[in-house]
Parts: sequence; structure tokens; C-alpha cells
Amino acid sequence: MKKVVIILVCLGTLFGFSLGVFAGDTINQTISALLMTSVKYNIDGTNRELGEEYGTIMYKDHIYVPIRFVAENTGGVVAYEQESGTVYMKSKGTLEINSEGDGVSLGNLIMTKEADQTRVSGVLDMPYTDNLESTINFFDKNGIKIGFVVIKGYFHEGMNNFEAVGQGDLRQYASTKYEIWRLGKHYRTPK
Repeated sequence: MKKVVIILVCLGTLFGFSLGVFAGDTINQTISALLMTSVKYNIDGTNRELGEEYGTIMYKDHIYVPIRFVAENTGGVVAYEQESGTVYMKSKGTLEINSEGDGVSLGNLIMTKEADQTRVSGVLDMPYTDNLESTINFFDKNGIKIGFVVIKGYFHEGMNNFEAVGQGDLRQYASTKYEIWRLGKHYRTPK
């Protein structure tokens, strides 16, 4: 009987320490906040609709606005890297990557690592509404191609946010080359 009690005490102690380790990584706390459903947004003088996928919260007299909604409506981009627990945001800036002769440009690139891949988030500026298929090639400081991402979709005239995934770690790129291989119904072979 003594052996059973000792074993149970040891197991209970071990189980209690295990729970403490897992509980230390996050905070599980109930809070009281107000979900605001009839909020109107006016960003830079333009009324913007908050999509159903977003919510606005009031907590301790502070308004919490979805950062993705704000970034995308001001020409910026936002991304989350789970591995490091980091939220990245770039505000509207100069779109530094241009296609050759098509009037399409992109930039505000944010690179986040996801296992053995890199997620590239950014802004694409279209001269008109159309289908687009294109590639961003990434090169190291010696001009050697280290990878690429494909951007495909139907994009509207003006600023569009995009996300694409490429193999490997592309975060340390030194330069890029942007190639469009389909714009609307026109196909071409990349150079």
C-alpha cells in the first residue's frame, strides 16, 4: 500500500510540474470587452466598410481595430510570423519593383518564414482591372537566384494586397526581378 501511495504522489507531482510548464507559455484569462457591430470607418476622407471577417472591440476605454483592415485600406500590408510570434506591418510607401512596360508595380514586401517556405506579402499596383500571372524572382548578393514566388489572380485597378508562398528562406534576398507572363488574355514567355 505504501508503494501505491508513493507512486501516486510522484505521478501527481510530475503531472503538476508538466501543467506549470504549459501554462507558462500563454495567459488564459477571461476579459470583459464590448464587440462593436455598428462602427463606421472613414480613412483619409473615404468611408470604408468593415468586412464580416473583422470585428472592432472596446476594452478598458480603448478601441481595438483590426490591423489588417487598417493596413490594407491605407496601402500597407501586414503579416504574422508564427515561428517568432511577430506581427510585421509596412505602411504605404514607394512601390519599388516594376514590370517592363506593363505599368504594373509592386512593393512593401514582407517576408515571413513558415517551416521550409517563405510567405511573401505585399502590395500590387495595377493600371487597370484584369487577370495577372507573374513571378517575383529573388537573388542573393552575388546575383544567384535563390527562389521565386508566383502571383496569380484577378486584380482591380489600383492598389491590391497579395500573398504568395515560395520554397526555402527568401528573407535574405539582395535583389529581385519581376516578370509578368500573363496579363489579361495576352501570354508571353518570360525573358
